[in-house]
Amino acid sequence: RAAEKRDFERYIEYEMTFERLLKSRRERLGVKKGKGTGKFSCVKHIHFIFDRAVKKFRGDIDLWLEWIAYAKSEMSSKVLSKIFARALQLHPRNAKLWV
Repeated sequence: RAAEKRDFERYIEYEMTFERLLKSRRERLGVKKGKGTGKFSCVKHIHFIFDRAVKKFRGDIDLWLEWIAYAKSEMSSKVLSKIFARALQLHPRNAKLWV
């Protein structure tokens, strides 16, 4: 069966929950930030899922805005600039994308 938007949303939600659980476990165990904490790989994986979702559902502005909000919350500035560039190429007249 073909993947639907809801499938991508559920997968992203699952990965974000997994990331929060990892963060709380690291805090509980007293593991300091640094190499080997796995945060970077979780964030990178979530960006990859968003990328696949917007490639399939290009016209869905809400999906683009969710990705932008996630990139802002994770302070992924390089990825954020690429997201805005791609979104504005596809939707130049959409006022929601103009910050």
